[in-house]
Amino acid sequence: MSKSDKPQEKRLRLIRQSMAFGLSTEESLEHLKENGINICERTLRRDKEELKQQYGSKVRDIFEKEIASDIYKDFFSLQEIHNECWNMIRDKKTPINEKIRLFNCILKTLNEKLTLPHKLPNKVRDGIIITTSDENSPFEVTLKQSSPYYSPSLMR
Repeated sequence: MSKSDKPQEKRLRLIRQSMAFGLSTEESLEHLKENGINICERTLRRDKEELKQQYGSKVRDIFEKEIASDIYKDFFSLQEIHNECWNMIRDKKTPINEKIRLFNCILKTLNEKLTLPHKLPNKVRDGIIITTSDENSPFEVTLKQSSPYYSPSLMR
């Protein structure tokens, strides 16, 4: 990755924030400026359009991508909790009653991990994970395109 990619990723992340907060153009430019990004209104409009194209034009696509991203992050968080519990259980200094509670925590994380795929829409389950260099969003999910044979719009 070139050094110019990092500031662009930060700029796009801040623009996504301003869009999420419903900021006006002036407020968005101020938000960017407060965070060390100084761009003109034309660049802001171009970047917003790029983000809209990147996330798709349908609200459902945007929603599914964001939900999928959060669920994948949840999975990795549960895995960290699971690993940490095992590390504490293996520690000889951990009292037995604490180990019993840690086993309970492991069971809960395991059950939660097993239910995560069922929380994903089918379109997202079959999506492709693309890694990014943005530490706040280490990957994104590309949704599987609906088959025209099973498209709900054709069933009307």
